[in-house]
Amino acid sequence: MDDLPIDPSFGSHFFQNITSLHVAYLTVNPKSKSDQLLLDWFDEDCLVQSNKYTSWYRFKNPFIMILDGTTGMGIIYQPEEEEVVSMDEEESSGI
Repeated sequence: MDDLPIDPSFGSHFFQNITSLHVAYLTVNPKSKSDQLLLDWFDEDCLVQSNKYTSWYRFKNPFIMILDGTTGMGIIYQPEEEEVVSMDEEESSGI
């Protein structure tokens, strides 16, 4: 959030706890041109709850997040949309 830039070190106890438990997390630095978080693919139908500083989304399909703990680089892939499969009556065996 542009209006609330928080340095991750402000939550040092939190980060110490999650790293000791081997929980992965990503930090997006708004001051860095190389850090990007594109949220335009978030569907409002997936929004469960929204507050002043947080939004909770539930997706039909999981998304993939890959993190490299040695370099600190990571990427989040969008969930794939469900493919609608319709049955072709001509291809049916009739059974």
